[in-house]
Amino acid sequence: MGVRFDKYPKFLKSVHDITALGFRKFRTEYSEEIFEKCIDRKYNWRYNGYIIRCAESADEVKDEGAQLSHCVASYVEDIIMGKSLILFMRKEKEPEKSVLTIEIRNRVVKQVRGLLNASPTEEQSKIICKWAKEKDLKLSELLEVY
Repeated sequence: MGVRFDKYPKFLKSVHDITALGFRKFRTEYSEEIFEKCIDRKYNWRYNGYIIRCAESADEVKDEGAQLSHCVASYVEDIIMGKSLILFMRKEKEPEKSVLTIEIRNRVVKQVRGLLNASPTEEQSKIICKWAKEKDLKLSELLEVY
């Protein structure tokens, strides 16, 4: 037929290398004792059927990344070094099911991401804004304010 098919895309090695790097970071073991010292529960909050709470362990951060298919697992080192704080937004009725991941740096809400890095819904954004205001946090200019 004259049509040539390649078994693999040309960029397979690049994708492999990037994936392997991410996997190595994911597999890195962190001391849970050190992580425990980085937790700041003052940001925990309940409102309108939602919970916002701090990540309690490095494994929980890794699981969040796996559930929502985003890169929050790569932030464990930043949490341990005191650069970031990671929180989870959950529905009160399903506290184990990931909804949104929130990153705070220097008292600024830098990122809010859902499944596959999706932005929060309008309802979720309003709740995040209310929470941030009550917790005396600033919102990154990248986040819409409702």
